[in-house]
Amino acid sequence: FPVLHLAAANGYTNIVKLLLDNNADINAVDYTGQTVLHTAASKGQLDIVKMLIARKANVNATDKYGRTALHMTAMRGLDAIVKILIENKADINAVDKNGKTALQFASARNNESVIKILTR
Repeated sequence: FPVLHLAAANGYTNIVKLLLDNNADINAVDYTGQTVLHTAASKGQLDIVKMLIARKANVNATDKYGRTALHMTAMRGLDAIVKILIENKADINAVDKNGKTALQFASARNNESVIKILTR
């Protein structure tokens, strides 16, 4: 994993900020094609997600499976992050390489709170 991804995954907000302040690539990808936003979002790192979005991270970037950060958070039932992503123009209708939407991921895992957010 790139250092920025590791810091984001583990909630090291100050390190993420320091790396970004020193021109780390906010949209850099790991070996699965996931951006730092994918990583922070899927690990539930709300403050880091907010920082990345404020610094113009691509909320609709896809990994090698065609999944966005919204797919990842819907799957994990991370409703606060789902809300933030949607408020920042995440595409709720985006489909992965298997044709699945975030709503389908949330439904498959019975994540009721996320389902409610996605069907408003």
